[in-house]
Amino acid sequence: MLPIYEDHSIKFGVDYTNIDVVNLFVDQSKGVMEFNSLEDFEAGNVGVYKYKNGTGNDPLTAGATFNRETTAIYAHDTWEFSDDLTLDFGLRYEELGSDDKPLYNAKSEARTGYRNDENLDGIGILLPRVGFSYTVNDDLTVRGGIGRFSGGNPNVWISNAYSNSGVNTGEFYGKNITTTPTLTDNILKTIHGPAFDAVANADSDGHVNFTDPNFKLPSDWRYQLAADYNLDIPGIGDDFALSVEAIYIQKIDQQWWEDASLRENDVDGTTADGGLTLYNDDDNRYDLMLTNSDKDGKSLVLTAALAKTFDNGIKFSTSYTNQNITEGHGGTSSTAKSNYRYNVGLNRNNPVVGSANYEIEHRFVVSLGYEVEFFDGYATNFDVFFERRSGKPFSYVTSFGDIGKYGTEGYYDEPWDMLSPGLTAGNFLPYIPTAGDDNVIYVGDSTEADVLARIEEAGLSGYAGGYGPKNEARTPWVNTLDLTIRQEIPGLMKGHKGSVYLTVDNLLNLIDSSQGKVYVNDFGTSRLYTASIDPSSKKYVIDGVKNDSNKFEPEESTWRLKVGVSYKF
Repeated sequence: MLPIYEDHSIKFGVDYTNIDVVNLFVDQSKGVMEFNSLEDFEAGNVGVYKYKNGTGNDPLTAGATFNRETTAIYAHDTWEFSDDLTLDFGLRYEELGSDDKPLYNAKSEARTGYRNDENLDGIGILLPRVGFSYTVNDDLTVRGGIGRFSGGNPNVWISNAYSNSGVNTGEFYGKNITTTPTLTDNILKTIHGPAFDAVANADSDGHVNFTDPNFKLPSDWRYQLAADYNLDIPGIGDDFALSVEAIYIQKIDQQWWEDASLRENDVDGTTADGGLTLYNDDDNRYDLMLTNSDKDGKSLVLTAALAKTFDNGIKFSTSYTNQNITEGHGGTSSTAKSNYRYNVGLNRNNPVVGSANYEIEHRFVVSLGYEVEFFDGYATNFDVFFERRSGKPFSYVTSFGDIGKYGTEGYYDEPWDMLSPGLTAGNFLPYIPTAGDDNVIYVGDSTEADVLARIEEAGLSGYAGGYGPKNEARTPWVNTLDLTIRQEIPGLMKGHKGSVYLTVDNLLNLIDSSQGKVYVNDFGTSRLYTASIDPSSKKYVIDGVKNDSNKFEPEESTWRLKVGVSYKF
């Protein structure tokens, strides 16, 4: 740090990190069996069998091993402009480096037009920042700043390109496989023979994960304005600490995954309503590219807090926070496959911006404490903490799959080859039918009335003729109240002191067993109805409603009492 003219304090330096990454993760390497019914399970009729492994059936060949360097050069100036105003200026440049590249796959480049061996060597980002703190008077301070920030992107996203180059793994996907279980044997004790042979003889043309050669480091611009004020409240007290703050974040170049092998000539129209893009791509390969979204989210976070400690031993604080956060992709998984499949949207390669997965729209907190000495020199503390917060967002989605019995009239195959060739499962926003909708075929036991009633129950009737929104539904509000009582006690020797304490978590539930309940939605989705797509008419084929409920958390919803002793010496 260099002092200049007594008004400036300048810091500058270089930050260098070097890490070796080894990541071995091969999903389905033991084989995965799916059954359409309990009867099929008992009979050994496997509906779907999936197997993946490193070439030669050796998982080690699918491991990601690479080196990553990060070099940052920074400078920061704190300028005491006056007795009341302090200015901060900062500039940071970060650059990534690596000599290790994923294995090159020529067939992937032929499908996508991109090389798959990008390693982000030499990619960099410039991060400027400006801030201020201004003391208006003895009671009021205003502070704020503007800056660009980057970081926190997991290396595992990059490692996917090394472990899934398409030339180091093999896969098998089979349907309707018959086995012969006995009372003493499992259905399949070892890898299914044809699956084992397929991976052993893999022709270096597997599915691929890779990084966009034009990838930019995700970042965001943050704008902050806050004020701290000593507030006098007549009749209650003086010098309450009041703070208000607003933070606005504009996300830039956020992470996104798309199947780069899906080209314009693979498009085969849309669903009958025109909403979902359908594909006809018979190579049964996907090339999932980590790239940047062309639709970025934003955040607006507003906070107000009030706190006071009284001379009589009472202290309290309270705060309210409001979040309005949107995003195109939360990047909640470590694998490209899951990030691509399970992001909620309409068309796989086009982002839909909605409320962020972990947004808490409203959060209200109150903390109340009291300290007294019933015994001279030994404090007794009573502390109560109350929180009320709104639920987390989730989306209603379509449960796509097979409809009817395989090999019989009225059977509709799962539509994944039309929606995302080479992949199964995913989260698609649901089409909301109108009464008498010509874009829908109802089959099985489902009726139009059942489906429309479920849509009404979910609060989606206003979207009839279109698609349900992303992350507009919410899990229930959560209320918690916790109590702690702590009593200091004498120690066994001079200078020693102990304490006994009692804590009650979720005191509300102890007072009233109907209170303090917590319900969550682990994956941020709730299935609305079961459907497929008729390959000829492109209409939705609906076969019954789903009634997924939020998950009850018994541990968080139950009061818990703890008694303990601590001793300091």
